[in-house]
Amino acid sequence: MRGDHRPARARHLLIGGTIELVTSGKTHSGYPGWFNFVFGWVMAIGLVVVAIGLSLIPWPAGSNLYKADSDGDPIAPEAVAGKGLVVVPEAESPHELRSAP
Repeated sequence: MRGDHRPARARHLLIGGTIELVTSGKTHSGYPGWFNFVFGWVMAIGLVVVAIGLSLIPWPAGSNLYKADSDGDPIAPEAVAGKGLVVVPEAESPHELRSAP
């Protein structure tokens, strides 16, 4: 079992390299330390925080989420556990799939 140590080694290198980069006085690519901090660490952490925050915002009532489309059918059929989708023989696109009866 030669490959069992590879994930552990990869984690060790990633964590070790990150700790070395953060604690050493050197900066990545010769940029000033403040630049790496602001546009590296703060940007990466900030993007994760913004993404989580935006995903928690509820859909507005005026959105088309629960409205019918132009032909009166629901935009997406309700998902029912245990029921798949069947292909209508005359379907020309995946959007014409219908819920299984």
